[in-house]
Amino acid sequence: MTTLLIDTTDATFDNDVLRSTLPVLLDFWAPWCGPCKALAPMLERIAIQHEGKLRIVKYDVDQNKDSMHRFKLRGVPTLIAYRAGEEVGRHAGGNASGLKLLLEALLAGPEPHMDPGTNTFGNDPARKARCIARIEQAIAEGRLGGPPQKHSSDDLPSTIAIGQTSDRDDPDVLGLPPVIDALYNYFYEMLAADPSGRQFTTDFLRSISVGVDLSSVPRDYLLWTLNDVMGQVPAESEAAPLLADLVNLHRRDALSGTVPPAQWEALQARIEEKGPATGKQDALILATIAPLATPAASIPATAFFLLIRVAVSLPVQQIASTWWTAEEAEIFDSTNRSMAPFVKSLGPRPEEPEALAEYERKKQQFIDDAWAKAYSICPTLEKQRQLRLDAIEKAGHQARTSHAQYLIKRLANS
Repeated sequence: MTTLLIDTTDATFDNDVLRSTLPVLLDFWAPWCGPCKALAPMLERIAIQHEGKLRIVKYDVDQNKDSMHRFKLRGVPTLIAYRAGEEVGRHAGGNASGLKLLLEALLAGPEPHMDPGTNTFGNDPARKARCIARIEQAIAEGRLGGPPQKHSSDDLPSTIAIGQTSDRDDPDVLGLPPVIDALYNYFYEMLAADPSGRQFTTDFLRSISVGVDLSSVPRDYLLWTLNDVMGQVPAESEAAPLLADLVNLHRRDALSGTVPPAQWEALQARIEEKGPATGKQDALILATIAPLATPAASIPATAFFLLIRVAVSLPVQQIASTWWTAEEAEIFDSTNRSMAPFVKSLGPRPEEPEALAEYERKKQQFIDDAWAKAYSICPTLEKQRQLRLDAIEKAGHQARTSHAQYLIKRLANS
């Protein structure tokens, strides 16, 4: 890591940030945070490119326990820009387009800049054409699409589209709300193994008009997804009335913007209080929607991701298992249940390559042995298991695709 990046703490924060004579880009991160690690190379490039013009300061939220509350953070990574000791903007999620706009605002001086999401493609049709061309070239070269994998910040669609590379000082800009930019990458990764994932990366950009305001899209997508979840939750579920209250509060906020903070806080408290006393599925839903009891503009991308996972998992859980006998169902469930304690006993997933390879080998060997034992007890189980897995994959793919298609449709209507 370049020595131009400075680590700060609660004790040194005032001197490192508030009293700095240079503008400061403050990076809130944590050692366990994957997106934080993906953001680090971009910050290193920025520090080198703008040496003497700004300071980049890193703030480990694990080492500074009060930081999340003190700075009203919803998650990490979060970047806050400071000039002369005053906050001038922030960006959650670490996507390249939002970071570029925040950096431009920080270095440009006191003149106000348009917020991300209110000026797509910088109001320049040529920029849009270049962004789409880069995505098409990446698909042709095999850099986009294929089996699911861990992506660095340099091979995600939003980064490829704007031309954010180590040898390019002035990338283009998508001008999307940070949540929508993050969802662009998220849906690509969810669909990457299928041709629809590659198609999504181009359809997404083509659906967006040049120079439009997309600031209301995250709110509309949130409401659509909450309604999707609510439609799949039985009326007798303990989560159903709280889901309905959350949807109504967001609708009211969308229409008038006058929902008092106390009402958001009261609903969040009710959701958090109810969660532990419910069944497993209701508890998961309530834990997912608790962070959503706040105005849509302040909800981070990570909370959207969790909601999408729940929305996509519900139709999978509702698949009818009519081909299962009682014996097959019990053996299947007991085999699955045996996996969790074993994986837990392996400890944290290591990062060092050799240790990681050994970890994965032990894990896969246990899984193979467990299923082999189950097949020996019940010879019909392997075929039935594959039928069930195929049905689950089909249902999951349909659910993921419907969310991606809604987002494209909503963007096209802006």
